[in-house]
Amino acid sequence: MTSPHPDLPAPLGRLVARAAEDAQLEVVSHSDELSGVIDEYADDATMIELLEQEGVTTVAGQQTADEPPWYWPDR
Repeated sequence: MTSPHPDLPAPLGRLVARAAEDAQLEVVSHSDELSGVIDEYADDATMIELLEQEGVTTVAGQQTADEPPWYWPDR
């Protein structure tokens, strides 16, 4: 979705958070509003911010030798 309607991120974020109660989901978005709604409504959401610098994608806050910040909750 490249240009969602301005009213869409809030209800979509709540829907994603509700679906995440029964399944593990991965959501990729450029929308800070959508990410914020999911983070607010999903109890155990883990947000990972990716950064692009000089053609290289990195995980925000992660140094070259760091372990991945992945957390896999028990289901």
